[in-house]
Amino acid sequence: MRVSVLTMYVALIAVTAPMPSHGQDSAYWRFPGQVNRVPDDEVLASTGAIRLNGVPYAPARSIRLSDEVPHPFVYDPTAKRSRPLHGVLAFDPTGDVPRHIAVPLKDLEGSFTIEMLVHNDERLPGPGGRSLPLLTIRSADRSTEAGLAIYPAHGYHWWGGVLRHEGQERRMGRERYQGTAHVRHPVWRHLALVHDAQARTVTTYLDYALLQTLPIDEPLRLDDATMYIGDVPDNRSDRRFVGHIADVRFTRASLTPWMLLRATPHDLQDVSFKPRPGLLPAGSGYVDVRLRYGAVGDGRHDDTHAFGRAFAELQNRVPIEYHTLYIPEGTYLISKPVSWTRFMSVQGAGRDRTVLRLPDRTPGFDDAAKPDALLYAGWGTWRERTGKGSSGDAIGNCLFDLTIDTGRGNPGAVALSFHSNNHGSIENIAIRSGDGAGSRGLDFSTNWPGPTLIKNVSIDGFDTGIFVRAAEYSLVFEDITLQHQRQIAISNDGNILSIRRLRSLNSVPVIRNENARMSMIFATSAYTNDHQIYFHDTQGDDTQGDETRHLHNHQIDSKGPRRQVHLYTSQP
Repeated sequence: MRVSVLTMYVALIAVTAPMPSHGQDSAYWRFPGQVNRVPDDEVLASTGAIRLNGVPYAPARSIRLSDEVPHPFVYDPTAKRSRPLHGVLAFDPTGDVPRHIAVPLKDLEGSFTIEMLVHNDERLPGPGGRSLPLLTIRSADRSTEAGLAIYPAHGYHWWGGVLRHEGQERRMGRERYQGTAHVRHPVWRHLALVHDAQARTVTTYLDYALLQTLPIDEPLRLDDATMYIGDVPDNRSDRRFVGHIADVRFTRASLTPWMLLRATPHDLQDVSFKPRPGLLPAGSGYVDVRLRYGAVGDGRHDDTHAFGRAFAELQNRVPIEYHTLYIPEGTYLISKPVSWTRFMSVQGAGRDRTVLRLPDRTPGFDDAAKPDALLYAGWGTWRERTGKGSSGDAIGNCLFDLTIDTGRGNPGAVALSFHSNNHGSIENIAIRSGDGAGSRGLDFSTNWPGPTLIKNVSIDGFDTGIFVRAAEYSLVFEDITLQHQRQIAISNDGNILSIRRLRSLNSVPVIRNENARMSMIFATSAYTNDHQIYFHDTQGDDTQGDETRHLHNHQIDSKGPRRQVHLYTSQP
């Protein structure tokens, strides 16, 4: 089926163009294609009346044109193609009258979906106040109204929806302390409201994630309705929405989240964001990096922005809010360091199925003298503020079931710099260098790492396989395989390491310790190289002084011809 898509250009007559769809009528409202030719202070009202589908209207003042777009493109999954995003509407704080664009909608029966890209520009005051309408459909007799809004509750403001129906007004959102539905940071969001007439439900989504579903006794009837973009005419609140609105779409169907529009840095074609069956069951409390943040995972498009935003939004949430990021099967290119702070789990679809990859010869990773990590866990704001790493409160960081690949031609790459306190884990992870080059595979160079469990991890390549420093708070290793390291398999500067089932397939030393204050426990470990374990004798006599070293060996199997433990006073 081919449908007409209505497109509004400011100061132009609306045009229609055939476009493939999923079988239902859709109407778009997108804003001017030549924003840079419009003076910054020019308002839409100065352009006079505009015709939209044959109906004239005149926008209110204090709505101007802006080129502050969220991304260069908007992708429509129903059409499986992108189009450029040139401009948006800016709602300024001047004036005290409602500011809106009114669009008549005829014969509105059955299911429908309304959606928008929106950006709030100001911090809202404390508790109280009325809802701030963003996109509203209202029946002619005003008995029924459904829309997207910012509303106050529990002393905060929230992204969500408002439903007025059957004599009741109900707010639709997800009100969780420290939740992602808070109206806090000025970033672009996607909001949608879906009316499913057959199921008799109204549902709101924020960034493709469910906010709330409300059951209704009868389907909504919105005969001779009007859709208001921005404010509504009779809003009696003393506050108005201040921000930007990009694309608006109305569809005569109940769309699923993966069918909704999304802003993207790429000119995508034939990409589906439908969740794939994977390790975690649907609805089990995780966030999908593809569906929610638009990561593509095809090994061709750069997904750095998607992961950066995912970590920024999900980190440091108290455990009652979603804080598990799920990465479905695919190869995800990341070209710059990305990081999170604490209270976050990152879950792949399987060690051989989910790959985070640094592109070959990436700028910033080309200098072995200035190493940088592809993925920083537990660093974040402390690192950025002080340059010293973690503060000791990076609680609850976990990484499961994926591969980190630093590509080829990146000699300054560190695959994973990890920090967690109180509890944390790295399990079922493969770390590899495409050409064997790179500074470190797994890095614990912050102050006070641990307690942390590192289990079933393989590291292939790099100068140093595992690097550990600081005297606290212990790391536990189990089922670790290291191979093709260039200098040392494990370098430990004074921390407490417990190791079981360690395999080193190398011609370089297995372990080098650089501090007398350390304790190491080995159980059922095997090495295939000549020089296995080195202890740096910092005091010249390991029997003197209060700072003593401890080595507990149990079932160490050495296949090399030389002795297992070496004491040295200089670099081996």
